[in-house]
Amino acid sequence: MKIKDAATAGLVRCGSCDIGFRRFEGIHIGSQRKGMIPDVPCERVFATRGSGNMTEDNARPWLAYVDGAPIRKKNGDTRRFATAKAAYAAARKAAPKRRHP
Repeated sequence: MKIKDAATAGLVRCGSCDIGFRRFEGIHIGSQRKGMIPDVPCERVFATRGSGNMTEDNARPWLAYVDGAPIRKKNGDTRRFATAKAAYAAARKAAPKRRHP
């Protein structure tokens, strides 16, 4: 499970994304074309604990980030989670698939 700092979420880089490996549900998959790597989690898909000035209920302090932005509800509010595990699972599910360039 990946947990990172929310303040630097937009700056997180992923070497596997930069090289162009496919990504499926937050996991980079090796290929004959780009190189056979073991399946590795994407560095841009992670969970983070919300800041100290949260306006939401503190029972759900975890946020899920994908590609530098938090996952949002349909109304635009940031989705919050009770556990880091739930936030990371939601981030993996929300991560868009990436194909070879």
